[in-house]
Amino acid sequence: MSFEEFLKRIEKNEVVDPGNVRPLSQREYQDKLINIQYGGNSKFQNQEYAFIERAYSLGMLDRNGVLINSKA
Repeated sequence: MSFEEFLKRIEKNEVVDPGNVRPLSQREYQDKLINIQYGGNSKFQNQEYAFIERAYSLGMLDRNGVLINSKA
């Protein structure tokens, strides 16, 4: 899936694969906290986290947390 398609589907709130719809992984949440704790830009991190959270909720990531190919 291209970045442009990713953004388009996020904007449309379009589920890509219902079988992959799930909450954000604990690892992603922990990564966010670590990045903020060690000098990260908390505003940017929160925006990034929101996109990742939406991607999980729309089934855009496979079980390994990798962005899946689009299902035309």
